[in-house]
Amino acid sequence: MKCKLIAAFSLFLLTLPVMAGGESLPTGENEKDDFEIIFKHSELSQDFDHEKSRQKTVSSILGQKGKNNVRVDLVDQIKEIADGARLYMDQLYVYSRAHDSFMISETPEQAYNAYLMMDAVKNCMSSFKGLGRVGATALIMKLVGKKVDTEVRKMAVVKAESLLERKNFPHLNVHENYGDYCRYTSPQQSSNQ
Repeated sequence: MKCKLIAAFSLFLLTLPVMAGGESLPTGENEKDDFEIIFKHSELSQDFDHEKSRQKTVSSILGQKGKNNVRVDLVDQIKEIADGARLYMDQLYVYSRAHDSFMISETPEQAYNAYLMMDAVKNCMSSFKGLGRVGATALIMKLVGKKVDTEVRKMAVVKAESLLERKNFPHLNVHENYGDYCRYTSPQQSSNQ
């Protein structure tokens, strides 16, 4: 039974191009003709609009933007994660925007720039009294869990991480005091400089 099924499926695959109005698969009798037939079939892929597909993927990753240029469905969740603390919320908004940039990165440099901002937020939040490194990481992980909620977003994170791994970029280690990172991530402080 298994052999009959494989044989029937193989026969079906050989007839697909004919059913689609194309030529049959190459027979191996004349290599030059076989190459031309294969090339004619590959021309079908030229109709695919890669830019349009990328835009559709990016919009499904980013979702609909709302308050603070953050995904609409995340605004209330960020407020909940931050327990209403404005200082935490502001940093989580910055992290969310940086994480969006990370997910849609096309080059290692773009992924690295987004990573730097995400790490700066984590370092800044680590300086908050009563939060520390562990508390900041826990809040960010809750946010990331809410953000990466579809297969498309999961794949985007995997792609961005692989982009980041292509180069040997240094970790963010500019300041000894975590609070110094807040100048890069806090709207009030960055506008005063």
